[in-house]
Amino acid sequence: MGKNNDDYNPDKERPGYGISHSNYAPVHRKSDPGGGYEKQTLPDEAIMREVGKRLSGARSVDATRITVEVSNGDVTINGAVRSEDEREQVEEAVRGTPDVASIENNLTIEPDSGSSSP
Repeated sequence: MGKNNDDYNPDKERPGYGISHSNYAPVHRKSDPGGGYEKQTLPDEAIMREVGKRLSGARSVDATRITVEVSNGDVTINGAVRSEDEREQVEEAVRGTPDVASIENNLTIEPDSGSSSP
């Protein structure tokens, strides 16, 4: 079996190692993103739990003043933060969550009123 006048076909050269092999798709999914299989995505509830974990672990973020809604991977963040830096940290935490399709950041900046002395 060598190259004839036909176009090169690796299946002819090495039977059992080409795309016709039954294990080709499962083994090569990561290297073939357009390989005709569905991308596995997290359900909205799992995305919401993961966002919650990330917000709880984010430095200097008061997650008690924030609510998160998820619909088909689209995340909406509502509530208040103390600063623009905290607002950016919240969005960064959400952006790093797997399977988040989009983010709508409706956070307002409201410094804590209890931290100032009369």
